[in-house]
Amino acid sequence: MEKLINSTKRLFANQHFKYGSSFLTFMVVAWFGLVEFAKIRYDLKEHQGKAAELDEKAKEFGLERKPRKSVEELYLEVVEKQNLDEWKNIRGPRPGENSRSIQEQQRSQQD
Repeated sequence: MEKLINSTKRLFANQHFKYGSSFLTFMVVAWFGLVEFAKIRYDLKEHQGKAAELDEKAKEFGLERKPRKSVEELYLEVVEKQNLDEWKNIRGPRPGENSRSIQEQQRSQQD
């Protein structure tokens, strides 16, 4: 029994076992995690073609999906809302300057 205790103490004191076992554990857990994420990814790709069927079922219950917009369309909407011709460059306070006095000066110059 004492031999078993001594051998386990020696084993746990060994640096190769101490750091190598945690590394191998990390690698195995990461592998299982990647497998699960890959399954989810491929399962979603299979269901993407069935979106039309889901839309039809949703319409039966009175639900409607909003049409998806591309990034370009969203960008154009934002640009149209902003007035880019009439903007003023207002700098922030430098280190050591009082921000309130700078803001008061800028407001007085605008008027």
